[in-house]
Amino acid sequence: MKIDKFITAILIIEILLCIYSAVTTSSNNFLCSTKSSCDLIQASPFSHVLGIKLSIIAIFAFLILLFCWLERDKKFFNRAYFIMSLVGAGLAIIYISLQIFIIRAICESCVIIDILAIILYILICVKKAREQTTMRVKFK
Repeated sequence: MKIDKFITAILIIEILLCIYSAVTTSSNNFLCSTKSSCDLIQASPFSHVLGIKLSIIAIFAFLILLFCWLERDKKFFNRAYFIMSLVGAGLAIIYISLQIFIIRAICESCVIIDILAIILYILICVKKAREQTTMRVKFK
């Protein structure tokens, strides 16, 4: 039960951080200690998809994920939140890699959001594993 509340809290934190990143510039973002690195990341071609800021896309993605998480008792949403968290973690790893190897700069607020997405996926995997173990025990 505690893991459920922790996952919900991380999702809410992710949404709030994405909103904050969407409405602030790196020059007044308290999460960015090296403003020039954050500026470099936000000015890169990887900061937008189809002209839309990644933080805006992330807000909607995490809102949908939160909805699926809260409705996880229904079979479709149970699968959806797992798949979405997997995709999110994969994209987070790609985005961190882009910062390190291609752009050669680190945006602290972006990395915090990405690391939380990876942690979220790990927690969801732990929850799924516990559910599977519980199901096996019940059937024995």
